[in-house]
Amino acid sequence: MKKFVLFALVVFLGTTVASAQNRQRVSPEERVEKQTEALAKELNLTAEQKEKVKAIYLKNVPAQRAGSADQTDREKLRAEFQKKREEQTAEIKSILTDEQKTQYDAFMKKQADRFSKREK
Repeated sequence: MKKFVLFALVVFLGTTVASAQNRQRVSPEERVEKQTEALAKELNLTAEQKEKVKAIYLKNVPAQRAGSADQTDREKLRAEFQKKREEQTAEIKSILTDEQKTQYDAFMKKQADRFSKREK
């Protein structure tokens, strides 16, 4: 019985480690593509709006990379990210119709709720 339990534990740990190693990090460009597609689907963006949203997301990639490299002052970094996110949101909303802005706000709230549940 002890051998079986030990064997089961080894198999479980082995598959967990292998599974974790198989997950690949998504590049920032791939993440931008996924974000753009999700927003386009949710808001029924036109092709022109979709390209503008993608450009806005891509413009913020270098700032995200720089921020993740320098984590000396977390509060300062958090404030900078919050400011960038607000600027990004304003830019995105500037290309949306009034109806899409309402949908965007609801979508972002849903995303925030989903993220906060995942953090718990």
